[in-house]
Amino acid sequence: MDSVPMLQKIHFSKIYDFNYINAGDVFATPYLWFNDYFDKYSCITHSLSSVKYEQIAKDDVVIIGGGGLLNYNPWFNFNVAINKILDCCDNVIIWGAGFNTVVKKGKMIDFSPSIDYSRFRMCGVRDYELKGMNYVPCVSCMNPLIDYAHSAESENRIGSMLHPQMDIKELPIEMDNLSHFNNITSIINFISNHDVIVTNSYHCAYWSMLSNKRVVSPSGLLNGNKFRFMRNKPTFCDWSDLESLKDAIDSSKNYPDYLSESRAINIDFFNGVKSVIEDVIQIPDKTYEKFYNQGLMAETYWRLAAYRNKLD
Repeated sequence: MDSVPMLQKIHFSKIYDFNYINAGDVFATPYLWFNDYFDKYSCITHSLSSVKYEQIAKDDVVIIGGGGLLNYNPWFNFNVAINKILDCCDNVIIWGAGFNTVVKKGKMIDFSPSIDYSRFRMCGVRDYELKGMNYVPCVSCMNPLIDYAHSAESENRIGSMLHPQMDIKELPIEMDNLSHFNNITSIINFISNHDVIVTNSYHCAYWSMLSNKRVVSPSGLLNGNKFRFMRNKPTFCDWSDLESLKDAIDSSKNYPDYLSESRAINIDFFNGVKSVIEDVIQIPDKTYEKFYNQGLMAETYWRLAAYRNKLD
């Protein structure tokens, strides 16, 4: 009889740090929305910029996603981290992550090295009709708060949700504004209270369209992969031009079935992930997670103790 590997784990790896406030990336992890199932197992979360590779074994399961982390090289090369994870583990899954290649000054930002996607046990990306890729929209569609926004009656016509790098004064129409660096409840409440959302944020556009709101975005975003391969797209325009922005607002579209479609695809993908997990981890067990968390607490204690000693 073959021996059964013990103390196996499920790892979740995404763009996340404790001081990180981009709600899109924070809430784009499958663990949050299917934790009733995952909580039977030992689960470890890694920030993709600081993966603890020594914790990952060949017979574990690693789930990467979501967020725009493929071919993305902002402050850290995520492709390097993903390739290292593939070297550590035979059961790696991409769930709802997206390609994030951008063009600046006419040149594509370097994102090498490339990733061999045939090495994944399962791979579903949020980019629609991207050649050779299975479409799985961002799993944050499972957030029940979106049901509230989808059914709510809007109190205002137009609101903007902008990345902090863009000044609201650049818009030629005065409107309510909320930064996309905000808590998820405030974001969904803002979406629910407006018929049209003007935004340059991927997740604000995505959540707004899931909520059956109309969305307008700047046409410059089509230079990158994120918006170009959305399943349903905002209406794009030169929003620094008053008439262009007005026309885009008037012609923008609702997608009433987007939410139910996105959830159905994610539930189907989850069932596939369950099959992989139950094939690999035959005995659900929380022991490793308890040891791991105790180790983290001890590590934190000794760091605080060393810091206090420096102050004395």
